Parts: sequence; C-alpha cells; structure tokens
Amino acid sequence: MKQFYLLVLPLLVVSSSLMATDLQPSSPRFSAEQILNGEFPGREPSPARQVTHKIEGFDYSRLYSVPSPGIHPRVLFGPEDLPRIRKQFLNNQYAAEMLEQLRARTERNLSGPDGWGSELFAAMASSDLDKVNEVWKDPRNPRKEGPPGSGGDPFAAALMDKAFLNLIDEDSESGAEVAGATATLARFLQPLVEKAARSPGSENYWLSVRRVMGDSATIGFLYDFAQPYMTSEQADVTRKLIATAVSGRYGLGMDLPAHWVNWNFIGMGLYFPLLALSIEGEPGYDPRIYERGCDVAKNYILWGNSANGVGTEAIGYHTAGMSHTAILMLAMANRGENLFTLERWRRMFDTWGIYTMQPYGAEWQSSGDLGTFPPNPSLVSVACFFFPEDKRIAFVEQNLEKPRLAGRMDNRLLQLLCPPNPNGDFGTIKASSLGLADTLFDEERGILFTRTGWDEEDTYLQVVCRDDTTFASHDHPDRGAFYFTSHGQAWAVSSMRMTEPQYLNQITINGRGQGAFAPPGEWVEVIDSEEATFAVMDTKYCYDWQWQKTAFLTSDKQLEDEPWLEWIREPRDRLLSRFPLDLWERDPLPVVQEYYEGYLAGNPRMWGAEDSWVVRAPHNPVKKAFRTVGLVRGEHPYLLIFDDIQKDDAEQFYQWFMRIPNQVEPYEMGVDEVILGPITDRRDNSHRVHLPHNISGRPLPEKGEPMLLIRVLQANQPDIPSRQNTLSVETLNFVKHDDTFQYSGREMGLGKRLVIPSRSVEPEYKVLMYPYYHGDPLPETELSKDGSVLTIQWEDQVDEFRLAEDEEGLTRFEMTRLDPTR
Repeated sequence: MKQFYLLVLPLLVVSSSLMATDLQPSSPRFSAEQILNGEFPGREPSPARQVTHKIEGFDYSRLYSVPSPGIHPRVLFGPEDLPRIRKQFLNNQYAAEMLEQLRARTERNLSGPDGWGSELFAAMASSDLDKVNEVWKDPRNPRKEGPPGSGGDPFAAALMDKAFLNLIDEDSESGAEVAGATATLARFLQPLVEKAARSPGSENYWLSVRRVMGDSATIGFLYDFAQPYMTSEQADVTRKLIATAVSGRYGLGMDLPAHWVNWNFIGMGLYFPLLALSIEGEPGYDPRIYERGCDVAKNYILWGNSANGVGTEAIGYHTAGMSHTAILMLAMANRGENLFTLERWRRMFDTWGIYTMQPYGAEWQSSGDLGTFPPNPSLVSVACFFFPEDKRIAFVEQNLEKPRLAGRMDNRLLQLLCPPNPNGDFGTIKASSLGLADTLFDEERGILFTRTGWDEEDTYLQVVCRDDTTFASHDHPDRGAFYFTSHGQAWAVSSMRMTEPQYLNQITINGRGQGAFAPPGEWVEVIDSEEATFAVMDTKYCYDWQWQKTAFLTSDKQLEDEPWLEWIREPRDRLLSRFPLDLWERDPLPVVQEYYEGYLAGNPRMWGAEDSWVVRAPHNPVKKAFRTVGLVRGEHPYLLIFDDIQKDDAEQFYQWFMRIPNQVEPYEMGVDEVILGPITDRRDNSHRVHLPHNISGRPLPEKGEPMLLIRVLQANQPDIPSRQNTLSVETLNFVKHDDTFQYSGREMGLGKRLVIPSRSVEPEYKVLMYPYYHGDPLPETELSKDGSVLTIQWEDQVDEFRLAEDEEGLTRFEMTRLDPTR
C-alpha cells in the first residue's frame, strides 16, 4: 500500500530536572499595570505563529460605523447605522424572527416572575433606590442570594434588550424610562462593585468585580443603548460605575503567554474589554484594556484553531467560546482590525464544520465535552453575514436547526446585527459540490477524517488521537476513538459529556481504561492510498498516566491566600486520600515541557486562576497499547480495526467498547458477530415452547435497509471455557461515577454500546465492520491459523492482508487487492 505521509513523533523522553516536588508556581504575579502595558519581565515570548488573512469574499460594506467619542450607540454600531439595521429587520426573514422573539422575551422578563420584574422596573425607572432594595429582597427575585451578577443578571439583560428596542423603535418615552432605570441600577451596584474591588485578587476582573457585574458586558451595552435618552447626571452615574468596575484591572487571558490563550473560557471573558469600550473616549476610559483584549482575541484564534480550523475542544464548546469572541471581533473590525479574515477563523466553517458533519447532514461529531453539539448558530450567522458568497459557510448554516433567539447577551446581539440570509442565493447545497478532498489529517490536533465520497450515503470515518493536549480540559480519555457512519446511518458515535472510558469507543482492562484527565497520545503513521486510509496510534502513555488540575494539589496556605479557590478544598482532600501527594509530578513530556518551560514568570494560570504546569500520577500501566483503524474503499467499503494491547504477562479481563446510537438494535447475534440495523416495528413473533422469551420479537429487516455487520476476527479467550464472556449489545444509564472533580452522579440518559470481551494475556483484537443494504452479499473472511494472513472477499472484491508483529508488538500489514476472477 502506498504511504501518503508518515508522521513520527519524538520519543517520550523524561527529563529528570522536572521532577519537582513543589508543584505550584512560586513566581510573584505581575501587576495590572504590567499586564495592561504588555510587560512580562523574565518570561520568554511565545513561539511565532504565522498570521494569514484571506480577505476574498469579505463584504466590507456590512461593517458598522464608529461615531466620535461621547456619541452613543458606539460599541457595535453608530446612530447613522440605525436606518440600515431597521431595514435589515424588514428585509431579512432571520432578523425579523429574532426581533419578534426579542420583543416577546423582553416583555416576559420585565414582568416576571409573578410581576416581580415589573415592580423592580417601576422602582428603578422612578429612581426610588429604597424601593429597589426592598423589591430586590423579595423571595420572587431569582438572584436574591449571592452577588447580582453571578452568572449574569437577567434583569439587567432585560433592560439592555429594552434599550436596544427603544433605539430600533425610536421610542423616546420608553427610552427615558429605561435611562432612569439604568442610572438607578448603577447606583444600586456601585457600592457592591466598590466592595468587590477591595477583595483579594481584585486586579483580576474575572476573580472579583465580575461577580457583581455579571458574566457579560450587559451593563456596558445597557449604557451604550440607553445613553441617547439619558440626562447628563444619569450618564455620569452609569459611566462612573463602569469606570470603577474596569479601572486598574485586567481581563481573562491578558496575563497569559500567547500560546496558552486557547480554550473556551478565553472567549467567554472577552466581554471585559467590551465593557471598557462602552465608555470609549470618555472619563475613566483606559484604552489599554481594549487593546489588550484585541491581543487576546487574536491569540485565541491563532492558538485555539489549527491551520484547518480545528479547535482545541469539541465543536460545541469551542464554537461557543468563539461566538463570545465574535462580538468583540465585530467592534474591532468596525475600528479597523479585522480578525474575521484570518484563515484559521474562516476554516472553522469551511473545513472543520464540514468534515465533522455527518454525511447525511444536520448532525456533528467531535471528541470531548459537547462533542455532539452543532457549531454555534450565532457564530455561523456572523460568518454568513460577512461572507455572503461563501458556499461552504452557507452549507454549514443550511444544516443548522431553525434559529431561536440566544439566551446569552452577546450571542443575541450577533443574531440581531449579523443575520444570514436563511435561504441564500445557492439553493440547496450538496456537500459533493464543495470540492473537498476525501481525506484530511490534521497534524496539529491529531484527528483524521476520511470517506468514500461526499454523497449522503457514503462511508465516513473519523479517528481521534489527540497529541496536542497540554492541560486538563473538556477533553475525554478517548485516544484512538473512532466514529463511523455509512448508508445514511451513524454506527459508532461520539459522546456528549460522558467522560469515563466505559462510555467511549475504547478498551478497558479489569474495568479501567485510559487516565482522566487524558495525556496526549502518539501517532505512529497515517497511510493513505486510493484503496484505503489507515491511522496507526500508540496510546500506551494514556493508560500509564493520569493528569490532574494543578489546583487540586494546592496547599492550605495557598487556599488561605487565594480564597477564590476554596471550592477546591473538598475535592483536593478526596483526591489526595486516594492518590497521595508524593505520587504527583509535573508531566515531563516534550510537548508539555515546551508549553510551560520559560513561560511561568508572573505565575500565569489557566482557567481563570487555577492551573499551571499540568501534573501526572501513575494510572494503569500497560506493556503496549497500539490501535490501527482503517477505512478500506472499493465496491464494498468496510472498516478494519487491530488493537495490540497488553497489560502484563498475566491473564486480564479486557472489554472492547463501541458506542452505538439508541436508534439501532441487533438483528442477529452469534458467538463472534452481530448485525445491527434501525429499530423497527417489524418483528418475528414465532416462538418455541422451551424458549418463548428468547425467540419472540426478533426484528425483521426489509430489503434495502441499512445494516452493519460487525465480525470479531480475533479476540482471544481463556484456556478454561467456563470463564469466557459473551459478545453483547447493552443498554445502560450513562452516569458519572468519578467524584474527584465536578458533576459526580450526573446522568446523561440511556445509551447503548457494543462490548467485545476477552479474558486473556493479550486479546489481539481484530474487528471487521461492513455496512451494507439488507439483501447485499456478506463477505467471507479467513484469518490463517498463525494469524499472518487475513482474507476478506466477495465475488467482485478480494482483499488480502499480510500481518506481522514488529519488535514493539505492533501489528504491521501489507494490503493487496487481488483479482477476484483468479
């Protein structure tokens, strides 16, 4: 077989200099002044990242204006843009629907719950601060406990929505009411912000003032939209609140090395520079906050996306983070710095968003938390808005569900200001018309996509062995996982948020799989030819070690000094009761060392203020753990999987798992094979007296129905037959048992999995998956007694695999397509 390319990673060399017992960084934090000035003494600059723009097709006429300082609105659009925006609401069906949903939402939120919202609004509009405090303490208030902005203030968001509608409707009477309410809200929040500004870590906005102002720039946009109707006193009061909130503070990601700025929280935190921008050019404005925010947004795109647009997290989480970033990007583009044209941003849609889509459309699969979510609709909306002639972006938008108004403020504004044309000028777009290659290997992320073609019923394979991970994230312990679809039916699927190996397309040994959090795997090679595409991966390190958040090993002294980490105390104690502190060390992998070493000056932390150099502890050591997964093309495409895994020289219990959709069920099952097909009402109700429950209700396929043959070519079994386990398809509750970190006991509902057991020293798994339509001929397979030759054949296709184990225990092979007439 011809090799397309060979990727060999460095050996996993351990540096003894990194075996530090002190796992916490000791460097003092940089001050807010240093961070806002971009001064990081003692820290190496991040590696250079090529910045490539692709401006073709960007519609500059769709940008908005920026008025002179003091004139509002200004953050996302100016007063002169309002006629055009009103016209968009009239002429664009998507925008019109979003506007109507906004009206209904605003009316509902300002009256509920049980009239509480209308009472609070009346008190605020009349500037009755005593009444505001009284109503705020009412049991009907959903936020009476905790800071007003914890997680976002829904009342402030409703005011912001009303202020926006007043601009669209040119309603000066309502505008004056909202302006008065805004100023009263500012007076209500001012002492709370001043108190938060005196709390530990207050220079970090994320750790302090955010808890009052909320997880958004809502107050900033409320001021921006309501200011045209404000008196000078009302404007001064509101501006003072914003200036107090942002002054002398830095936002999430501003203190980090550029290459650390690569996960969804970064995008979520970019409302901070937008909040500052709402008083642009006015008293209290610090332009450095916006400028540093622009740097963070740019770094997030450059380091969060691969050259193919593949994100560091699953498509649900990653594009959510990018949607929060996009609202700052709109403000930036209006001011002359356009990140929408960065190739790494555009390729989230025209590459990643398409390769992760199922062949039949409208569903997506990727690895990690929210891996079954679609690309964020608000983000896709922006891409379509600014690239109206891009057929690939339009194809992604075409496959999204009918839009609903977003719950989050930033996504909502994107939908209102950047609506796509829901029908486009393309008609119905077919994936086969987009000119994409059948195979794509993303070397930066360690993900392979391959298929037989781009029609809806073609065969599609995605293989994931993340080799780029450097910290504990929303990643899953699934190195070597595969997702498989054919004949318009998904067969092997990804998870939404199931983080335990038993729920993933993985192998466990005596119930234990890869470590979680998962270290990176290693790609041995990718083989690509006209006949087949194979991924060969080494996942040994992922079994040998588990990762953990550095914060979970923090000292009591650090918890005293950093009270925002107090929530970690309980899980830390639980973790250390099971895995003592002396087991943990900084991970010495070269990819990890390169990520952290030289960049720890100023004590930067991931996830707000939690994690530094990721730590490891022994987990589930194995002699070897290779996985080979390949799609073989031809008249009869199929999937072939070889697993070379061995714990040690003793007999162990191995279980080979594959998640299958709930919409399929077994039609036939034997000792070494199962046939899956769609759930059907057609049943064989015949029975035998001595086996009535076993025979009744067997599903009956119809000719032409999509089916999948799964044939176990090899799975070694124990010498004593009575200890042998049985191939099975199971229904189970996906529940999180691990209580080390968050969400213990969380249930994700019922699901199904295929289980191939092997009680052996080494299972030597070899599995064939053949998708077909019922009535088509099934293959004949033969594995020679010595295991050196595998033949898979039909009348019109014969494939021979010559197998041999190399010195590391990996099954190497040569494939030959034989003449079937011989």
